[in-house]
Amino acid sequence: MKFDIKKTSGYHATKKPQILERPGYRCLCINGAGDPNGEDFSVDIQAMYACAYGLKMGYKKSGIEANDFDDYVVPPLQGYWTINERAQKLGTWTKADLVYRLEIVIPEFVPDAFIQETLAATQTAKADVERIDQVSIGTIAPAKICHILHVGPYDDEQNSFDTMHAFINAHGAVRTSKTHREIYLSDAQRTAPEKLKTILEVTIAEEA
Repeated sequence: MKFDIKKTSGYHATKKPQILERPGYRCLCINGAGDPNGEDFSVDIQAMYACAYGLKMGYKKSGIEANDFDDYVVPPLQGYWTINERAQKLGTWTKADLVYRLEIVIPEFVPDAFIQETLAATQTAKADVERIDQVSIGTIAPAKICHILHVGPYDDEQNSFDTMHAFINAHGAVRTSKTHREIYLSDAQRTAPEKLKTILEVTIAEEA
């Protein structure tokens, strides 16, 4: 059977905000900074997918079957976003001030040792892929979150954030951080801006 993480609750966002307990994950990740419309961001994405597909194909060929899953769909690319210290002090920012961690979740049934071995082998085999050596194995801590499905251009996300913030306040909760996570359900290279689907996620806590 082939596992698809998009069928799990954390990926079932709608245009109406929802509050839920999101589980923790292991992930492939790479750190970067700057305007996501720039070349460096594209380089990081290519490095991430090279490793993600190397791991997926390695697992498929390995003969390992955990929980009846002998294959899986590569999960969507995610971005964990904040701004640099200078912009935080100034209280204003541009896209050049953005700091990010790109993530691709690794299904929980893939063994740890296999992940480490396969990532190292992929990085060696595809050493010509720029920044592939910067991809590492990380974790995403479990958290209480609010998320919403944003449909449209990335530059219009503030409208969805405003809807989500109003929902959070109405439910007696507060954001615990100015950082946020974006889960990209659409391929920006093949999808019209007005049809892009992105899950926006923030961590929350009950208001004291």
